[in-house]
Amino acid sequence: MKVLGIGVFRAYPIAAARHLPWEGRRVIEPAESQGESAPLLGELASGARLRGRSHASMEVKPSKHAVFRAYPTAAARHLPWEGRGVIEGVEFMEIEIEFYGGLRRRAGTRMITLRLESAEPTVADAVAALHEELPALKGALGSVARAVDDVIVGDDHRLSDGQALALLPPVSGGSPRKYLAGEPLDRDALIDATADDSCGALVVFSGDVRNHNAGRDDVVAIEYEAHDAIAARVLSQIEGEVLEGFDVRQCRVQHRVGRVELGESTVLVVCRAAHRDAAFKGARYAIDELKTRAPLWKCEIYADGESRYLDGISLRKESDQ
Repeated sequence: MKVLGIGVFRAYPIAAARHLPWEGRRVIEPAESQGESAPLLGELASGARLRGRSHASMEVKPSKHAVFRAYPTAAARHLPWEGRGVIEGVEFMEIEIEFYGGLRRRAGTRMITLRLESAEPTVADAVAALHEELPALKGALGSVARAVDDVIVGDDHRLSDGQALALLPPVSGGSPRKYLAGEPLDRDALIDATADDSCGALVVFSGDVRNHNAGRDDVVAIEYEAHDAIAARVLSQIEGEVLEGFDVRQCRVQHRVGRVELGESTVLVVCRAAHRDAAFKGARYAIDELKTRAPLWKCEIYADGESRYLDGISLRKESDQ
C-alpha cells in the first residue's frame, strides 16, 4: 500500500463497485472543514472522481484504477471518519483473458476479466493470477503460447489496462477469409488463382478427414478453431517463405475452420514452379510449417457423440520463428 494523498474527503461506493467491501473502488469528494479549503486529491486520479464545494467541479478520466481505504489522521480524530484523512491505495488494472482450443472447455468459458494489482503487470503476473482465479487450469498453461494484440509474446511482456491476453494451446493442426474458410475448400478455384504459363509443375496437397486416429475407427468429423488474425498472418508468411526459398512461382495455402465432415479437405496447399522438384519441396515445407506455427486446433468428433481435442505442438513467440 502507498499513500496516494491527504485531504478532507467523503468516500462512498460507486454503483459498479457495490459488491466490493468499503475499501473497494470509491468516489472521493473533497469537502470543506471548519472554513478551511479542502485540497483536491490529485494523486488519487487512478479510478476516482473528484469534486469539491470550494473548487470547480472536475472529473478525472483515469488510465488505471485504484483499490484503497480511507481513514482519519491523528490530527483529525475529533472529526467524523469522513474528515481530514490519509488515502492509501493499490493500483490495479483489468485485462481480458481469452481461451482457445481445449483450454476453453477446461476453463468452462471463452473469456474472463482479471483484476491485476499492479501498475505495470506482465503476462507472467496475469498467468499467476489466472491460476488463483481458475484452479482447474493449474498445470495446463506451461506449454500454452500467449498473444497480445494478435502477436505471440513472452511472459515478460508488459500489459496495458483493458488489453486482451489470448491463451493458445499447442496446435494440432492477410485477410483471414483469404486463408481461412468456413465452407468446403474449392481446389479448382485455388488452381485457377495460381495459373502461370511459366510453370511446368503443379503440386496440390489436400489434407482430408479420415475415419480413424489414435486407436479409434469411428471418426465422423473434425471441428477446427483458429485465432483468425494470427493464423491468417502465419499462412501468408509461409506462402512468402515458399516463394522466396524454393524457386516456386505461385503458392496458395488455405485451411478450413468449423466442422469438417469425413472425406472433406481440411487444408489445401497449391504450388507451381518451373520444375517438379521445387514444387514438391515448397508444398512439403508449407504443410510442415503450418502444422507447427499456425494457431489452429482440432477436436475430433466420434460416431457415439464423444469428442476430444488432439494434442499438439507448443507455439513459439513470433520473434523466434
